[in-house]
Amino acid sequence: MDENIENTETAEDINIAAKALEDIKGHDKIVIEDEETGTEYTLCYSRKMVKDMEKKGITSQYATEMLSHSTLTSLEKFISDFVMPAFKKEQPKITFNEVLGIWQGIEDKPYMIALLVALFNQPMTALIENPTESRMKFRLV
Repeated sequence: MDENIENTETAEDINIAAKALEDIKGHDKIVIEDEETGTEYTLCYSRKMVKDMEKKGITSQYATEMLSHSTLTSLEKFISDFVMPAFKKEQPKITFNEVLGIWQGIEDKPYMIALLVALFNQPMTALIENPTESRMKFRLV
């Protein structure tokens, strides 16, 4: 019985990730709006940020591993190492406690996490996937 529950969660995670991948296409930022204050926070990762994070061992796989530990320490590390850089790009003075407060107020966190992972992977994806429209052609001579 536990095995079936685990498989269902995995299938659900895959569906969430697939939806996020599809939804993120054509977008390079996520905007979070605080409905009480009207403040908007923009999240994004530049190619340089992703390269710098990867040099420190922070990858989308790392984020998944941090989340799977299900401890307060690992969840805070996920927010500090993976989420906070996305905030810092557009809000350089934002603090960890501010990000933590915003994160706590986000609903549908699994989808948000999937969007962040998809956004993080975009610089790499842009280099390996075929564009929908291309101005570059190649031929053998």
